[in-house]
Amino acid sequence: MNLKNYFNIAVIVLFVISSCKKNSAPPHPKPAPDVYVAGTVPIANLNTQATYWKNGVATALANNQSSSAATAITINGNDVYISGNIVSRDSYLVATYWKNGVLTKLTDSISDSNASGIAVIGNDVYVVGYTNDYNGLAHAICWKNGIATELPGNSFDSFATKVIASGTDVYITGLYNYRNSPTLPVYWKNNTPAILPFTNAGQFSAIAYTTADDIAINNNGVVYVLGNNANGSATPTTNYGTAVLWTNGVVSKFADTTENTFANAIALKGNDVYIVGSQQQNVNANVLATYWKNGTAIKLMDETANSIATGIALNGNDIYISGENANGALYWKNDVPIQLIKDNVSRTTGIAIMSH
Repeated sequence: MNLKNYFNIAVIVLFVISSCKKNSAPPHPKPAPDVYVAGTVPIANLNTQATYWKNGVATALANNQSSSAATAITINGNDVYISGNIVSRDSYLVATYWKNGVLTKLTDSISDSNASGIAVIGNDVYVVGYTNDYNGLAHAICWKNGIATELPGNSFDSFATKVIASGTDVYITGLYNYRNSPTLPVYWKNNTPAILPFTNAGQFSAIAYTTADDIAINNNGVVYVLGNNANGSATPTTNYGTAVLWTNGVVSKFADTTENTFANAIALKGNDVYIVGSQQQNVNANVLATYWKNGTAIKLMDETANSIATGIALNGNDIYISGENANGALYWKNDVPIQLIKDNVSRTTGIAIMSH
């Protein structure tokens, strides 16, 4: 082979190597997700204002002429939905929700009502809460695209707390209150109620006030309902509150602890169960923001001041938790606190992530 051929081969090899380097350029990094936190901030005359924070920047959802509150948040595509309430001129609570900041009233202002949970399934918006009748009796309600349906199963007070969807099924948590009697935790599947048992071999108080506060369904159809059990004592001493978990209707303490525990939200990832809330050693100790992964507690704050975790969102390998501490509203990303406002009194009610 002559020098000319060697030269031609060398040129080809260099061209191929150069092309491979160009084609193997690293991909563009994935944009960071947007973090939305719903809650309330104080305004004049001891009122509160429904608010959400996007990446730490606050946006008011209602005017500052009267009180309002945000109770839950969810994201569907590029749209942000927040449930809550506003106070009418006649001083009634009015159930509401906001889509991208635009207010929709779900009831009139002739009796109290509240929206406490929201979910979006396709083009349908589900909001749950309660309305009071003229006698002051509360009725658990699910609004689908603004149309109210009373949830069945109780002749006394009833309240709906959270709503989710799994496939074509809609699940709603709540409680029945039989007036001067223990409350009964309940969930509805497609509007059919199932009262949840809350006594189990002495684990919980038989005379108790028990609520069902959140719900999640795994890929195998297992239903997890999160709630709280309180003994109802007027003078509690050491243990008066226990967070509980029903797995397909079977109740248990999800955390092996003698401390008071309070649970607010649940999320699932694969076989892992995440629960957020708080722990308290006794009635005289500070309440500490906590989350549990498969029953193992991770405390998010030290014991020098009160704190609480209110909501959770999972995104890839990241854990986002909304909450409050002595300074006010904040959230944690992978256990690292990010303060949203320092006013000592702002509150959060949930967190959601918008990926890009």
